[in-house]
Amino acid sequence: MFQATEIALRNAPVASVLLTDFRDYMRKKTGLDLQNLTITPEFRTTLESMAKASLPKAIFQAILNVAVRLVSMGNRSKHVQEFIDSVMNTVEIFWNWWTKKWTCRLLLLLLRACPSAMISIGVAVLYILIDTIGVKLWREYIAPRLRMYLKFTADAIQDRSSKSS
Repeated sequence: MFQATEIALRNAPVASVLLTDFRDYMRKKTGLDLQNLTITPEFRTTLESMAKASLPKAIFQAILNVAVRLVSMGNRSKHVQEFIDSVMNTVEIFWNWWTKKWTCRLLLLLLRACPSAMISIGVAVLYILIDTIGVKLWREYIAPRLRMYLKFTADAIQDRSSKSS
């Protein structure tokens, strides 16, 4: 069943590139050969969603870095910090892409709807304020809380792995 799914996934142009990139990158960074990997429905759905969303390559690369850190995470605090940093980098890249994509579209729609140049200037100033508030929201509220949650999660992973050893 999964092989048929993988063949169908390979036929999709972007999803197959994502799957190949994932396998190659994991082999290069961790030494794991995932060529005969039987993909799970969740993994397949994730790749298809990423392909349909047309996410920038930087986001996928950042997600791969998170996967590598998770696979190679040991019991040293350096590994935990690398894992947290790679997740934060991924989320920040996605946040920047998402906010710029949608706020720029909104700005263009509003500018097209403006009847005069003076209102257009007001809309542009409003856009700058909203963008600044979004950056401030990320830096002061969302990012620190996400970092604390990631630290808690990484510590829980380490505790479980040390108990099972």
